Amino acid sequence: MRQLHFCCRGEWYRVNTLGHITQIRNKTFTENWIFLGVSKHHWRNGIDVYFSPDVDAKELIGGYVWDLDHGTTRTWGGGFGGKLPTVTQAYWGKDSE
Repeated sequence: MRQLHFCCRGEWYRVNTLGHITQIRNKTFTENWIFLGVSKHHWRNGIDVYFSPDVDAKELIGGYVWDLDHGTTRTWGGGFGGKLPTVTQAYWGKDSE
């Protein structure tokens, strides 16, 4: 099955075509954690690039991650290397990668 792989805060994540997200080290997905997309500016209070099975992974690079976690929409914050965390790498691959 085709999956989106992306790196944020130095950690890799996988997203299946339904938008379910998990850390790369986990084998299973949960329906309670959904990748929504990314915003391109830290002042933006909304999503600029929405997730879909057709999204170009390169469009996500440099974006701030938005997710839906147990019913709460949030953007990933905190600090990483003195900056807000963004997607640093992203590509479409198979689940075995």
